[in-house]
Amino acid sequence: MIEVVVPINRCISELTNGINDGINCWGDGKDLYMDINKKDILLIDPSEMIIIHKQSIPSIRIWGVGRENSRDFAYVAKDKDRMKNIYKCHVFRCDNTSARIIANTLRDVCKNLMIERGLLAATKESSTDEISGQKRPTSFPESIENELTHVSFPTPMEEQKKHVPCKYLGCIYVEKPGGIHILRPAIEKVSQTVPEDKWISVTVNISPTSIIVSSDDDTKEQLLDCRIRYLSFLGVGQDNNFCGIIIHCADNSFKCHVFYCQPSCVQLCKNIEAACKLRYQKCLDAHPQVIRPVEQTKSYGAQIKSLVESFWFGNK
Repeated sequence: MIEVVVPINRCISELTNGINDGINCWGDGKDLYMDINKKDILLIDPSEMIIIHKQSIPSIRIWGVGRENSRDFAYVAKDKDRMKNIYKCHVFRCDNTSARIIANTLRDVCKNLMIERGLLAATKESSTDEISGQKRPTSFPESIENELTHVSFPTPMEEQKKHVPCKYLGCIYVEKPGGIHILRPAIEKVSQTVPEDKWISVTVNISPTSIIVSSDDDTKEQLLDCRIRYLSFLGVGQDNNFCGIIIHCADNSFKCHVFYCQPSCVQLCKNIEAACKLRYQKCLDAHPQVIRPVEQTKSYGAQIKSLVESFWFGNK
């Protein structure tokens, strides 16, 4: 655990950097069972089946899934053992499941807690307003419909997703974040190195926030989970059946992931391009900027004359 307020991805990267992914018990951590109920996260020692840590869900400030490995999960919560406002980032690695399942479970629990709090507040408010002048009822009402059941809760909207079937060849490190002269040699190297019988049939799920590559077999294993914001380049190889994307990794390196599509990679690339454009538009909408009109104090002839003078004689 890290006792400073830093981004979750940086915490995960610092704890996993240089550690062999094949080791289940990494860093100073140990094997645990995680149990999530309606109010708490319980960490249980599997050998003795005792609770070694209990974290109240309302005390959790933020949680997230690792960028490099979809089995990494972390949450930030206030340290209850200290008087000062010190927060700890708790980092975990799941054995046989994706950390996104834990994140979605926490989201659902928080949603239910907010609903319960809204119902409780509405109940108190209605009882305070109506307690005076009321008599004890002597019979059941004809309609037993509770108005509180109609309390609306803003549920999150599901993002539009595109599902493109293709084959995933693998990935390779590249030196720079972009450029067709960087992408195409990487695609060529991966396509020639990995035999065709090792290509994995996958489904690429594309949304305005992420690109998720999952295998088409019964396991539905996630091979890649990348946020759109970390996509640095996209392009097609010399053969238009191959395409690649370059991802900016947490350790400031760059990976090129290679795909094979039939009859071509045009549909896959267009869907990813559309997701990038939509993501960019959302960023513009979230951070609007006022465009100030430029005052033209000089005529165009005077501006050209000033430009020529500064080029030949330097700035005065």
